[in-house]
Amino acid sequence: MRVPVEEREITIGGYIYNDDDDHTRRDYFEVFTSDYGYMAKLDKMCEQYPEHWRHREQQPEWRQGGDIVGKFYECSVGCVFLRGKPRAGTPQTEEQKQAFRERMIKAREQGKI
Repeated sequence: MRVPVEEREITIGGYIYNDDDDHTRRDYFEVFTSDYGYMAKLDKMCEQYPEHWRHREQQPEWRQGGDIVGKFYECSVGCVFLRGKPRAGTPQTEEQKQAFRERMIKAREQGKI
């Protein structure tokens, strides 16, 4: 049984600690998600960037009726961006928008999209 949409979540926790044995500092983020789209995205990031992303062990009790309920990931601190406001798109003139529309119409007619 899959997790209902209204119960899916993404939780990010940041951790900083010093290792007393070798006096090194370790900073990382832990990401938990029960959203299947984010699970797929984070699984790809673990495959593409294993030096920065890591899938933590999968617990058998995190399954419900054979479906995965959630997964934990770890990543380097630099992989998570916190912004004060959403990123703004590139402003375009009406001529640029019209040229884009025409390119898309042409591409659809040729069957490329």
